[in-house]
Amino acid sequence: MTQVERRAASEEDNGPETVLSYLHFQDNSAGSSDHPTGPPSDFGADDAAGQRIELALQALQEGAADRAWASLKDDHPDDAHRRAFLEALERMGGAFEREQRYDLAREVYEHMADIDPQWRDVKLRLMRARGLAQNAAANTWGTVPAKPVPQGAQRPLGKYLVDREIGRGAMGAVYLGYDPATDRRVALKTMSLAHEFSGADLIDARARFLREAEMAGRLDHPDIVATLDAGEADGLAFIAMELVEGTELSEFTTRDRLLPVQTVLAIGARVADALAYAHSRGVTHRDIKPANVMVDLSLGTVKVMDFGVARVADAARTRTGVVLGTPTFMSPEQLSGQPIDGRSDLYSLGVALFQLLTGELPYRNDSMAQLMRAIAQEEVPSVCQIRPGLPPALGDVVAVALQKHASMRYSDGQQMAEDLRAVLAMVVASQNVDLDVA
Repeated sequence: MTQVERRAASEEDNGPETVLSYLHFQDNSAGSSDHPTGPPSDFGADDAAGQRIELALQALQEGAADRAWASLKDDHPDDAHRRAFLEALERMGGAFEREQRYDLAREVYEHMADIDPQWRDVKLRLMRARGLAQNAAANTWGTVPAKPVPQGAQRPLGKYLVDREIGRGAMGAVYLGYDPATDRRVALKTMSLAHEFSGADLIDARARFLREAEMAGRLDHPDIVATLDAGEADGLAFIAMELVEGTELSEFTTRDRLLPVQTVLAIGARVADALAYAHSRGVTHRDIKPANVMVDLSLGTVKVMDFGVARVADAARTRTGVVLGTPTFMSPEQLSGQPIDGRSDLYSLGVALFQLLTGELPYRNDSMAQLMRAIAQEEVPSVCQIRPGLPPALGDVVAVALQKHASMRYSDGQQMAEDLRAVLAMVVASQNVDLDVA
């Protein structure tokens, strides 16, 4: 049974609510709880965990919410301290909300939910904080400028020599580079971490950047661009990647340049297979879109690019309140700052297929706030309505990928690839064509 058939057979929706459902949840963190909120007084001098809670509450009373949160953020209390610990965190979250620092309030509530997901109103508080952080992001959309680029021919960057700029993303530029040690040309993706982070956040961002690059470097798949190296030089972090020749799929997203349906299906299936491979190894892409897929139609090659980059950009968005990347391709849960898994990538692939098949995006709005609300709430039109000649089964495949709730989408890329190839077989049989790219 295909995923399309499984979806049709099930009417139960157990997926998470979208964040906009919780925007009007009334916050009562300022003392309306029936439980005591003052500093506990029964912790002994030898009770280290209790003393940390008391010190955190004292910091809160002094208006130092950051210090209070830093002292408890890595703690996981035992049963004897759980109630006092959660009450202290609840007060911290309320303090951050009153200061309109919703990203930190979200972190506090996420920690609470990890400790006790049944704690009073914690789920609603968490969704509310996520929604407020999302709205704050919409108000400052697009305010991060492009980063300075290295100038001059053959400028060194780590062990590489930079030739020229060949592209630009949300957090930096891409350069054509040369590795003298291997006599190999590479693509150098750069990110100016020091412009997005500072202090402890910068240290964390560097560690995350290198960790994500290392994980991406372990991927060995014919349809994924290889990550060769990562490092930092002169404050500029970089990832060295396999240099791929070809054309970005974004060149085929307007109505006058659409690829044949069977070509789109074959490419989509290969991208879904590549995602299934990466997800099985714990790597989520987080920025699937036509511009991150390179193809050479004459050679039949397909390459998914930029693994290991988007998570750091997400961290920058969380810290700065500025949405980076490509929001039109983000899943509802990613756009609202919720934890994501591989099903978010499959949603993004669904948006890419929608655009490649119709020359349009599922949602078109005049403002970023309206776009975010549309992604969270509005139904997606069928590709068959926009382009009536498409097979109805193809409309079903795209519809499954674009479900609001992750639990209603394809559970993995292999399922999506199987359905795309099943539709491809129908199209090829009806037209009696041969397709090498498949």
